[in-house]
Amino acid sequence: MKPAKLFRRWQESKGRLLAALARLPERVRRRGEAEEVHELRVTVRRLRLLIRLGAAWYGEETSSQFRDWSRGISSATDRVRDLDVALEWLVARPQRHRELEAHLERDRRHAWQAARRRIKPLPASLRRQLALPEGGRKHEVRLAKRCGRLVDKLRERCLRDAPRFFRVPLASQHDFRRLVRRWRYLRELELPDNRHRKDDLLQRLLRLQEALGHRQNLLLADEVLDALPPYVVPPALLTSLTAEIRRTETDIRRRRRI
Repeated sequence: MKPAKLFRRWQESKGRLLAALARLPERVRRRGEAEEVHELRVTVRRLRLLIRLGAAWYGEETSSQFRDWSRGISSATDRVRDLDVALEWLVARPQRHRELEAHLERDRRHAWQAARRRIKPLPASLRRQLALPEGGRKHEVRLAKRCGRLVDKLRERCLRDAPRFFRVPLASQHDFRRLVRRWRYLRELELPDNRHRKDDLLQRLLRLQEALGHRQNLLLADEVLDALPPYVVPPALLTSLTAEIRRTETDIRRRRRI
């Protein structure tokens, strides 16, 4: 890919994410809806990767400020997102569990009240710094080289770790999921939008990420429910969740051949 095209897509993607972050934190603070919390987290996650690509231009102070801010958003909303995932799984069951849903919704309200005080807007001065640089051959070539090195590193680690996914601890499984997600994001950056659906590698990464994400959401739901008092959660519900987690293994084994 030509460095100029990659740089332009990087700038355009970064610009869209920065524009979204000019409004999303306040909207999330005001309403706190599950979809908006998720959108904020994904937006921050995507921008974090793009800023990593351009870290050489920003300097340690700007990069550190953004890392601190983005980590603050993630840590503030972790518990809220966990409860949203558990509630989403629960309400999709064929049989509704109203008492348990009410319990989780109450926990979610409390978590949200704690989180909203910690969600801070992206400072305008930092947003302006992150909008740089403007371009030029030197910047374009440098970004292309850095992107290529990172893609090579992600490909190597994903291909190495995929066959042993079920033989490593959960923490390592989570790391693998993040690697696949980053590789997918960079593959999207490398391609024009009209080629996303036709690109075989991107589609394989997307299918694998979806399978890994589904398993992660089920594990989060299991963790949330397991922490509740036993009298609140019907044993049959936990049995059903455990069985669903096991079924994800087949899907992941099939899709991990990147």
